[in-house]
Amino acid sequence: MVLLLLNNRVDQFIRGRSIFAGFDHDTITDYLDGLDYLCAFSNVADEVSDFTIAGNGTSTVVLTLNDGTGDNTITLNGEGGSNVTIDAGDFQFY
Repeated sequence: MVLLLLNNRVDQFIRGRSIFAGFDHDTITDYLDGLDYLCAFSNVADEVSDFTIAGNGTSTVVLTLNDGTGDNTITLNGEGGSNVTIDAGDFQFY
């Protein structure tokens, strides 16, 4: 399984996941709200409600995959301390 973070600035973050191992705890340190977006393949997630989003509207947002383990998180730190607000428009599902 693969979860990707892509944006218009050509930064690309790809996180692989095998059937046996989670993607663990990843951190993106320069997330730009409105430019960056999250892409997920359907074997990881197929809608925004597959994630719990904590800290929305602050400079640090944590997405936790609702897989029952709590072991798969992505922390988005806003570039330069900027605030990040995540909603359905920030995702693309494949």
